[in-house]
Order: sequence, then C-alpha cells, then structure tokens
Amino acid sequence: MKEHLLNLFEEMKSFGPLPNVRTYTILINFYCKIYQGIEEAKKILEEMQKRQISPSAVTYSTYIAGLCRVGEADFALDFIRDLRDNNKPLNCCCYNAIICKFCATGEVNKALSIFGEMKSFGIIPDIHSYSILIDGFCKSQNVEKAIKLIEVMKANNIKPTVVTYSSLLNGFCKIGAMEIAIKMFYELENSGYKYDQTAYSILINGFCAQGNLISAYKLLVEMINNNLASDDSHYKRLIRGFCQMDSSNKMKYLSMMVQEGNLPDTITCNFIVNWYCTEGSVTEALQLIDRMVNQCITSNRYLYNAVINRLCKDGKPEKALEVIPIMLKRNALHVASCNTLIDGFAKQSNLKKAYMLHEKMQKLRISPDIITWTILVNILCMTGQVGKANELLRDMIMMGLNPDTISYTSMIAGFCKNGYVNEAFKLFKKMPHMPSVVTYNCLIDGCCKVNRVDKALMLYRRMQKDGVTPDIVTCTILIKGLCKRSKVEKAYKLFREMRPDPDKVAYTSMIDGLCKMRYVSEAFELFKEMPANMPSVVTYTCLIDGFCKEGRMDKAEMLLDEMRRQNVSPDVKTYNIMIYGYKRRGQLDLAYDMFCEMIDEGILPDDVIFKTLRAETDTMMPK
Repeated sequence: MKEHLLNLFEEMKSFGPLPNVRTYTILINFYCKIYQGIEEAKKILEEMQKRQISPSAVTYSTYIAGLCRVGEADFALDFIRDLRDNNKPLNCCCYNAIICKFCATGEVNKALSIFGEMKSFGIIPDIHSYSILIDGFCKSQNVEKAIKLIEVMKANNIKPTVVTYSSLLNGFCKIGAMEIAIKMFYELENSGYKYDQTAYSILINGFCAQGNLISAYKLLVEMINNNLASDDSHYKRLIRGFCQMDSSNKMKYLSMMVQEGNLPDTITCNFIVNWYCTEGSVTEALQLIDRMVNQCITSNRYLYNAVINRLCKDGKPEKALEVIPIMLKRNALHVASCNTLIDGFAKQSNLKKAYMLHEKMQKLRISPDIITWTILVNILCMTGQVGKANELLRDMIMMGLNPDTISYTSMIAGFCKNGYVNEAFKLFKKMPHMPSVVTYNCLIDGCCKVNRVDKALMLYRRMQKDGVTPDIVTCTILIKGLCKRSKVEKAYKLFREMRPDPDKVAYTSMIDGLCKMRYVSEAFELFKEMPANMPSVVTYTCLIDGFCKEGRMDKAEMLLDEMRRQNVSPDVKTYNIMIYGYKRRGQLDLAYDMFCEMIDEGILPDDVIFKTLRAETDTMMPK
C-alpha cells in the first residue's frame, strides 16, 4: 500500500496534475496515523515549503497529532508556538491534540495552561477542547474543576454533549459519589439528554465497584429496555459479584440474570456452575448447562466436568456420581470426569467405590489415561497392596502409557506416605526423566519417616550433584528428620546454610529439636531471630515446653504473655504443658488458675489433666 501510494504521488509530480495542499495533507495523515512514520511526515512538510505550497491549519493539525501520537507532545508544543510566532494558520484542532496528550499523561494542569494560551491568541476552543479537559480533570478526580469548565462552556453558548456529561459521571464514580452521579444522570435525562451505552457502562461499573450490585443490575435492565446493546462484561461482572455476595437476594438476582440476559461466555458460566454447586443447587447448575449446550455456547463436557470437580472438591463425590447418567445420556462422559470422581472417592478413603468406577470405565470403553493409573497406584499403596501397584505400573507401561516426572513423583509420594520406601526407590531408579525437587522431597521425607536419615542425607547430596537445587521444603524435612534422630548439630548446620531464609516451619522444627535435646537457651536465641509475626502457636509451645521441663516457669510465663500480645492463641497443648509445669513445682494454685483460664477460653482439657488435678487435691476443684 505504501509503495503504491508513493508511486502515485511521484507520477502526479512528474505528469500532473500537480499535488496541492490537500494531496500533501492526505500523505502526511497517512504517515502520521496509518504508517506511524513521523520522520517521513516531516520530510513531506519540508517538501511543501520548498515547493512554496503553504500548509493549511488542517495540515499542521494532522502533523501535530502525529507528533503527539509518538509521545512528542513537548516538541509539538514548541512547534505550534513557532508557527504562531511566524503567523502560520492554526485552529483549535492543533491545540486539541496537545491538550489531549497532556491529559492522557496526567498533566492536566499543563493542559489547562495550553488551553488558556490558545484562547489568549484568539483561537476559540470548540466542544472537543472542553470535553478533553473535562475528561482529564474527571480522570484525575478533580471534579470541581470539571464542573467549572462546564459552566464556562455554557457561558460561551457551547452546549455540553452526552460525551461531556459522561466524563463528569465518570469523575463522580471515581471519587465514589454515586448518589450525585445518579441524580445528575436522571436530571439530564429528564431535560432531554439521551444517554448512550458508555454513560450506562460508567454508572454500572461505578455501582459494581462499591458493591451495590442491585443498583447496577437495575441500570442494566433499564439500558436493555432503552434498546441499548449491553456489553458482555456487564453480565460477567454482575454475575461474579452476585455469586460472591452474602445477601439472601443473590439467588433471586442471579437467576434473573441467567434467565433474562444473554448467556455469558464459558468461563463466566463455569463460575456460576461452581457457585450453584457450592450452594448445593446442583439442579440449577445442570439446567444452566443444558441451556448453554442447546445454544451451542460451549461443549457440555467442559461444564459437566466443572460440576463434578466442584462437588468432589467440597467432599461430595456421591453427589457428583449422580451426574454420570446425565453425561452418558448426552454422550459427554470423559476420562477427566472419571479421574476426578475416582480421586474424590480415594480422598474419602472409599477405595471400593473408586475401584468400581475404574471397572465401569473399562466396561464403557473409556480408556484410562496416565492420571487414572497414577490415582489407582496410590489407592493400592494406601491399602497395602504394593504387589498389585507394581503390576499396575507394568501394565501401564506395556499399554504405551509412559509416566512423566509428575506421574512418577505422585506414585513415589504414594509409596512413601504409606511406608513403602524401598518400592519408592525402585520406581525412582526407573525414572527416564530427571527427577524434580518435589520428587527428591517425597523420597527424603519417606526416608526420614522410617528413620533412615543417613539415606535422606545421601539423597540431599545426590540431588545437588544432579543439578537439582534443594528448596525450603527439602531443608525443613531434613531438619525435622535429623532432630528426630537427635542429630541436632547436623540439623543446625543445615539450618544455617538454608537458602532462601528459613520459614516458620523450619524455625519451629529447629527450635523443637534443640528443646528436646535440652538446648533451651540456644533455642530461645534462635526464637529471638524470628520476625515478630512469624512464630506460630506450635513455635511458642515448643519453647514453653522446654522452659517448663527445666523448671524455668518465669520464662514460660513470659512467652505465654508474649503470645497473647502477638494475638497467638494458646491451644490445649500449651495449657497442658503450663499446668504440668506448675504441678511439677508444687504450684497447684497456679496450675488450677491456668486450668480455669483454659475453660474460660473455651478449650476443653483432656482426661489426663482433669484426673491429674483432681488426684492432687479435691479442694482445688469447685464444689
């Protein structure tokens, strides 16, 4: 296109008719607006001057707009002042482009100064000049100046348009003055202004931002009744808002929106389906899916999966199972839905139901994928059927389903969680891919849980040798494992080497390990290193236990007071430790006071504490 235009331009110069000011202006506009070649536009302008063709105000305004478009507003301002000094033709459009650019960059006061400069040189601002400035002030939340400008407009017999007032509405919405905005909206409407979609959108978004979804919804209905096309984003925003609100009316308005409005896109419908399921309204969710499928908005499979996924996440796989016959009827049952259900039953330890689903898949000729097999291997590990788990693995590979790192890691985690660390290592050695840090963490954790800490340390060294960087989880697992085996020095060395810095769990594990080895003072020093908001109830309780066992009840009391100051509530274990601490020192009155405080806080003591205190003295218990 560019070459064709330039060839035509050159032909005109060679063979006629000769280009005139309008021809040059069209070419400058092409470079400035379409091609964005401001340097080429400048050369065309220079050529005009060489050929003694005087640019018009339109030519100059076109070039100035091009300068502003490429971020050269300051240069454009210098250029316009130079033109003015040389008595070149200018109009308000030349200034409007610069005013618009400065407003867009938030320099509204500078834009106002240029507006004043324009007027002082006898160039009368048009409706566009005022509207740009009013919009700029409203966007910078300076509504008072915007209102004053509207008054100036009226005094100069320039009638504000719907666009001008829409900017003002936007300004009121930005400062949260929705009452003023809606009042002005209806006053202007009654005086003959016909609002467009933009004005309604501004108010709808303003009400949504304040959480006033009902007012926003009423405006949306009014907008539709006025035959103004509604934006899909309005439906999405309102639907999501209604799903999240606590009001008892939310079901009413949400249902109205779904029934009356155009159905939103798949993502928003998925959001509604999730909400219906969370509220226990599975029937409504399924009805919505039917409507969407009938209107060809989405595939039914996607949203049925959303229903099953939501119900399983909420611990309701039995309810999710009721969706399967509907999916079968619509030929929508997919391996992903089956996997979600199998996993849902497995997480509830209903392994029989999970396995039955797998068998049903095979009868329905739905081929299990790598995720199905991984879930089933984990189920077999949970039930101690390691032999069957290995058989399943062999079958899977024979079927051409090669597990990836995530699948291997999941199965290794399943073996380790159920104490089959040797089986996990066999699987680890078969991995065709580089193990991830998560894979190593699962194995290290498995080793630590069966007291094979030396093996865990060997894995820790191997992962670094293989180029896998240990993370905070790796180090925390090892610290806990080493402390459990009384290897506190090694744990402390690892703790000090941790990168990134230790988190709450790592600190607590190290403090607990030190306290159990009677290094309570060292544990307290470590505690003091922790950021103020980091210690948890477990951290405090470990240290309190350490001090109580040393008979240092003053330190334990100090920590208990600090817990309360930091808004960390003591739990039953904290109180038990304090009560035993006082009992060991013979301070039965303080033990009883702590017992009463525990009851006042709504924490029920265990039987051991109750019986211990009662055995010490019957008089300590209230009659």
